[in-house]
Amino acid sequence: MKNIRLVRLLAVMAITVLLCATSIAASDVYETGNRVWDAQENLSLTYTWTPQSYSGFYYDLDTGEGSENLTIRLDSDTDRSIGSGDMEYVTRPIDTSFENRDWGSYQVIGFMAERYFAGYTTDSEFADREVSIMADGQLSRVLTDSDDRRSYFPGS
Repeated sequence: MKNIRLVRLLAVMAITVLLCATSIAASDVYETGNRVWDAQENLSLTYTWTPQSYSGFYYDLDTGEGSENLTIRLDSDTDRSIGSGDMEYVTRPIDTSFENRDWGSYQVIGFMAERYFAGYTTDSEFADREVSIMADGQLSRVLTDSDDRRSYFPGS
């Protein structure tokens, strides 16, 4: 009985060592993630955070929408600073359907883990053409998007 337990323990330890070695080997080419870049891990010198890998970016769990990306490019494993032009932040508008489907769609943009209204699409019931408030350098919070009936009054 003790021999069986010993064999099981050794098998579990061997599997654990194998899994650890596999995860270390996989990190050699890993280019995205929610962690700090580590020269000791032999990671890619171009590293990108995405909405799926970094919690500081907007990501909707229901729809999977999110468009923010931050890419950092290093010159070498010993490079401990980010040079001019070596960091790029990108976000873009995402077409989103209103909860009340009869209204069409609008655009949102992710910025610093929040969802902002970016404009109306040509499919929207509220505009005859595409309207972008981002073109004017503005972002507005999405206050509500639901198909519930509500009344709004000044000051509410």
